[in-house]
Amino acid sequence: TAYEMCGRDWSSDVCSSDLHMEYKYEMRGLLKELDVAEEHRSALLGSIWAKGERQTSDEAKQYIWDKQSEGILDEGQVTKLLGIVEDYTIRR
Repeated sequence: TAYEMCGRDWSSDVCSSDLHMEYKYEMRGLLKELDVAEEHRSALLGSIWAKGERQTSDEAKQYIWDKQSEGILDEGQVTKLLGIVEDYTIRR
């Protein structure tokens, strides 16, 4: 899978595209399952990935916590989304 092919850097030339497609599929399903308001799903999907790829996983996590502070996400949703970020940062 993309997990095994990639290093700790989400933007690795070898697998960025494969990893991104895997992430999008998994995250889309999770956002729907968690009943995140539909009007926020696309922004969350894209912004979490972009921050993890272009900045750091800590920036992606901070974005999720910011959305909780704004009332867009609840604590349970935040926990699950942080788990996805951890998976794409550590499980390689």
